[in-house]
Amino acid sequence: MRKGLIELPTTKKTYISYGLILIVSIGLLLYYQTTTYGSYVLILVMSIGYLLSIINAPITKAKTLPPKLGEDYKKFIKKRYGSIRKRNRDSKVIESNINLNLGFLVFVFYAIYLLTKTPPMEFVLLFSLTTAIYMYLSGIESAIGIITPIYPVFLVLPASIFLNTSSANLFFSSAILGLLVSSIFAIREIKQKRLITVNIGGRGNFEAYFIIGLITLLFFF
Repeated sequence: MRKGLIELPTTKKTYISYGLILIVSIGLLLYYQTTTYGSYVLILVMSIGYLLSIINAPITKAKTLPPKLGEDYKKFIKKRYGSIRKRNRDSKVIESNINLNLGFLVFVFYAIYLLTKTPPMEFVLLFSLTTAIYMYLSGIESAIGIITPIYPVFLVLPASIFLNTSSANLFFSSAILGLLVSSIFAIREIKQKRLITVNIGGRGNFEAYFIIGLITLLFFF
């Protein structure tokens, strides 16, 4: 498999920390002996998503500006993606890979499934709000890819509770699908950036969607 398709979606320390939080969450579910079926399905989805988050599947390519190869950047590129051929360095544009993170894809599939259990009107309202917030705050940074801050999740949470007091399904589906749509729209900026690859749901997004899962899990306690 080519370099860049398998990589941690965040720093090693953060990735391990989220893994420990996931283990503690599983322990709490077992300790409180919750009989809620949805909580066990969600923790399974989060566990699978966590493990698969290190894999990015290529879906397409896009023309971008060639990277500026300073000494630090050269080391970064060589370590993660291998050397860049000379003809690409001298070109005005290069073809960058657009990948989809498989861990995020697991979350997306589960969010789509939850649409069958979510009130349509409430979903449309919260999904629109979530997408608008993420689109405003998300962007693409050179050498990193799509960047999505964590805190918008906490702006959406009160609206979710207000719209539906039993809001675990509503919150998860709206937040995850809103994150997906905003990431797709963010790719429009790729032509003006100096990138080798962009991972949808990967580095820059992992913390956002994993915290969405953790917050949703709190609804079951």
